[in-house]
Amino acid sequence: MYNAAFYGVELPRDVPASRQVSELFYRLQFSQGIAITPGIRLLIDPANNLFKDKIWVAGIRARIIL
Repeated sequence: MYNAAFYGVELPRDVPASRQVSELFYRLQFSQGIAITPGIRLLIDPANNLFKDKIWVAGIRARIIL
């Protein structure tokens, strides 16, 4: 299963930046109780980072059901 998402995050008024996130991931189902989901995110206008306009983040999630 693959999926893509795009969402924005509203921050409190005292924080001078907002953030938009794009995410792409793919779930690998190894058995009924084990799944691994690698993904990548693009943070646009990340809050509290004055030096970068975009940040790429790669990650992996595991789901194990006993």
